[in-house]
Amino acid sequence: MGTDLNISKLNLKLVLSGLAMGIAIGVGVGYFVFAAEINPPIDSISANKYNEDPITMNQFRFLNPSIAYLDYSSIDLSSIEGMDSLLLHQTETAQKSGKVSSAAIYYRDLTTNQKVGVNESEVFSPGSLMKVPIMIAIYKYAEAKPHILEQKLLYTDSKEAEYLEMDKKSPKSNSKLIHGSEYTVSQLIDIMIIESDNEATIMLIDYIEEESPQFLRSVESELGMIIPDGIDFNENFITIRTYASFFRVLYNSSYLEKKYSELALETLSKTGYGFGIRQSIPQEIPVAHKYGVKPSKDNYIQLHHFGIVYHQKKPFLIGIMTKGKNIEHLKSFIAEVTSTTFQRVDERAKKVSQNDFKKDIED
Repeated sequence: MGTDLNISKLNLKLVLSGLAMGIAIGVGVGYFVFAAEINPPIDSISANKYNEDPITMNQFRFLNPSIAYLDYSSIDLSSIEGMDSLLLHQTETAQKSGKVSSAAIYYRDLTTNQKVGVNESEVFSPGSLMKVPIMIAIYKYAEAKPHILEQKLLYTDSKEAEYLEMDKKSPKSNSKLIHGSEYTVSQLIDIMIIESDNEATIMLIDYIEEESPQFLRSVESELGMIIPDGIDFNENFITIRTYASFFRVLYNSSYLEKKYSELALETLSKTGYGFGIRQSIPQEIPVAHKYGVKPSKDNYIQLHHFGIVYHQKKPFLIGIMTKGKNIEHLKSFIAEVTSTTFQRVDERAKKVSQNDFKKDIED
């Protein structure tokens, strides 16, 4: 791997170590068991789904509707009042009780672009959340060379232990990839995101780095995410606001072509992790989401979750980053914050009567 890339072997540790270390403490296995119950088998993932233009096929489900000349404001112009004090109080209460040692929350109303942030400047270690910008980078590369998505790559040997410099006592890779099998780049993207698969991630980074050694670095810079050189993979370096921008650029299709933004969000909507944000939202409402878990060298655990909740009248982006010593407490906090947020959004949306709607348009 090139030494001039920010996404080097060290930065691969930032991506991969969260899950591997999670398995070691008995966290990651549960995630994969849950994911396996609801995700399609690998061979059922379409190798050619990128050829299906979601715009021409009227499958424009996950992007900002204003891109398609629709306007949520014509449905609901109401703002969410009191959300800042509500989320701040919930965070402070959890910290005082010892449920979390620190936490940050990011909420953005995607119909009005109003946002609320709690502890936005605090830095965390993202763990598997880093797989989202990797997906974005590969789709960006595919804009100029769409054929790469059908390129088949052979899975030969596990590289997770090598990249993480695991010893023999470390748990074996939990990858669902089959030795000696070929996978398209498109399939590997799905497996990386839906299964949070480390081996698929390594294959994709190795492939794109061989194709264009400077490309990942340029995408990092364009997305405003520069990983500090020489950072230890246990260090904290990203804020909740910075990470939330990855979901925003996908929703607004401001970085990728529309069909690739749509594909990225569609893949995120199939993520198998059923706790946190997903468990707090009614199942009939789509959620494009990604979690990350990252045990720290100070015996603390970090658990993060970001998602776009496609509420019919009030779609919103929510991100919650946490640090504490009890993974169940962190999961519970994320679920509680999401539940509180969703209830407030849903209640407010329902209060907008047809008369209010007409008045808003006339004004």
